[in-house]
Amino acid sequence: MLINKIGGGYSFVALTHKQELISGRNPLGVKPLETGSVGFDIAAVASETCALDVMGIDHTGPVETGEVIIFTPEEIRGNAPASDAGNFCSYEYVYLARLDSKVNTLPVARVRNSIGRELARAHPVKADVVVGVPETALPIANGYSQESGLPQELGFVRTGENIRATLEPTQKERLVGVQLKLNPVRSAVEGNDVVLVDDSVVRGNTLRNTVLNLKRNGAHQVHVRIGSPALLSPCPYGVEIPSREELVSSSLNEKELANHVGADSISFLTVEELQHAIGLPKQSLCMRCFENGGAAR
Repeated sequence: MLINKIGGGYSFVALTHKQELISGRNPLGVKPLETGSVGFDIAAVASETCALDVMGIDHTGPVETGEVIIFTPEEIRGNAPASDAGNFCSYEYVYLARLDSKVNTLPVARVRNSIGRELARAHPVKADVVVGVPETALPIANGYSQESGLPQELGFVRTGENIRATLEPTQKERLVGVQLKLNPVRSAVEGNDVVLVDDSVVRGNTLRNTVLNLKRNGAHQVHVRIGSPALLSPCPYGVEIPSREELVSSSLNEKELANHVGADSISFLTVEELQHAIGLPKQSLCMRCFENGGAAR
């Protein structure tokens, strides 16, 4: 089959003139793909289960690694999936996937809570409150709070549309995006030592702006805890991660990065800690962006 001859990490959906819907996932399974149905008459395919949920479509399961499924008005047929365990993108669990989705049958919300618990066990700090950066880091902060015993506060109010500032093309747009979409809640942080939980650090500039805003609103100390390892290189499969030159952790260690963003301390999960929190075997996860990359398989 052609899907076994094409390298890289991808999933695809195609429509044909024969009224066929063809969906496929490459043998590595880097990018997720999910199927659903409405009764016996309607089939659907989406990149995330939440897209099926909001349309009232029953989730029937993932397209497996190396699997191609063809839906026609008369039948559903496909090939046998790949026999290996896959090479699933770990960044989906940390940041990319929506909170109300499942990725490779694992609920994203539960995995992010587990990431927060792992973060609290491995990187504790003396503080008064835990604050998460909306939206992706909130369940990580919740897990950190539950494991550490520190209260979780709603530290930010969303004031603008739900955009992912890290993916904006220019630095000005990224900073404006953070400033406009998140406003600190002074009563939650004033006079407190704060654990600021985020999912990842890309360029570091938006984190610096967030730390500054917390201290402007009266936080005494801000200890940053990141629910993933340091990003060290771009993704060989094209996931939205900038070049190595733009990744702040490729040139700064934790102490230098804390000084750069104005935090009192900063700690990342290790690759092994993230793998443990996700709960899949390391050989089933792609972590090249956290491990100085490597050629795509």
